[in-house]
Amino acid sequence: MATLSQDDPPPSYGSIMGQIDAQIKQDSSLEGLQKITANLTEKQIHILATNNDPDSLKKIQQDQKTQEKFRKAYVEAMTSDSAKRHLEFTADAAATACKTINVAFNKLMTKLGTVDALPTAVGQKKFSPDLLAIKTNYDETLLLSQRLATSIAVYAERFDDVIVPLILDSDTPETVKAAKLDQYIKVKDADAFAKDSADMKTKFENVKTTLRSLAATFASWSTGRESELQTKVDALTKEINDLTVEIEKLETQLLVSGAVAAASLPVCAVIAICCPVIAPIAIIAGCISAGVATGFAISYAVRISDRKDQRSQKEKERKELKQQIKDIQNARNELQEIGEKTVKEVETNINILANVWVYAMNDAVAMRDHLTNAKKDMNMPAYLGMAIEAGKAAGVYQQVAVYLRRYADGVSSK
Repeated sequence: MATLSQDDPPPSYGSIMGQIDAQIKQDSSLEGLQKITANLTEKQIHILATNNDPDSLKKIQQDQKTQEKFRKAYVEAMTSDSAKRHLEFTADAAATACKTINVAFNKLMTKLGTVDALPTAVGQKKFSPDLLAIKTNYDETLLLSQRLATSIAVYAERFDDVIVPLILDSDTPETVKAAKLDQYIKVKDADAFAKDSADMKTKFENVKTTLRSLAATFASWSTGRESELQTKVDALTKEINDLTVEIEKLETQLLVSGAVAAASLPVCAVIAICCPVIAPIAIIAGCISAGVATGFAISYAVRISDRKDQRSQKEKERKELKQQIKDIQNARNELQEIGEKTVKEVETNINILANVWVYAMNDAVAMRDHLTNAKKDMNMPAYLGMAIEAGKAAGVYQQVAVYLRRYADGVSSK
């Protein structure tokens, strides 16, 4: 689809729809539709959104035939090979996200351990034990999700592979069909699914809640601690600068006495500049050889050496404090990221696992109710209607099972 510059006049709604319709005729596959939507400009999207009839979607809800056409095309797209590839990719991404969080937890454990080891006030709270408890809870959640994914995949596949074909079999009495549906609905695994799903969601909510709490507590502590450390760094920097000025003055005063030697042998000045440590000693040696007082030279040499030792020690302390600040900042940022962003990548998958088996069971209940005499006047369940029209299961649950199995395999290999 043609792109627009900021200076182009806005296209009409009709012209945009004309381009879209033409491209749909050329390629109506899932990839083709994705390409069309991806190539729309901001202006085109705005025009489509503001000029589209808001009542057009109501027709899908209110008109049964329109609804059936929509549902059929929607399900066909969802069960296509293209959708399957996307599901596999998404499942791989979900499993990778789980691995990413584990890696992030391990790195953060190291950083918080470093922070906990820093010299702080007596009785200061340690953060790494809390994070370890959160990680343990997360690992249990992940293991439970992997086990659930495998079990629910079997349950979902059975709906499309066994239950729907049985319902479509005209030779099977309705009483037998109803009995099989009852077995599917009341299977003992369903109780386990319900319990494990509830446990999984509870554990995951606990992971999120405790992570947020730890992040908030650490942020509050680290901000104050960082300010304290920065004050110390600033003080050390001033002391280092003062010592540097004092050292330069002492060296200048001492090297004046070496001017005689430098005048008679200028190359000595080069050595004095390159190796300032040697100059005071050389001057002392000169004084001794010349038979003149050496006390002034020795006192200067000792004072210079002492000031340089002080400066070196303070530079070391400043470097360590700066590293402490950096460690605290990194830990705070990573803790916030793992709590606010990374965990959300897993949340979608948790919700899928908690709901898929319920959807399958609800569809089975709807079919069973339709088969019973008391419910004959009810509208035919959508999934059953599509199966009857196609002569086979729509394949949605088989498609979901592809995702679940891929996810379970990905998590177990992490």
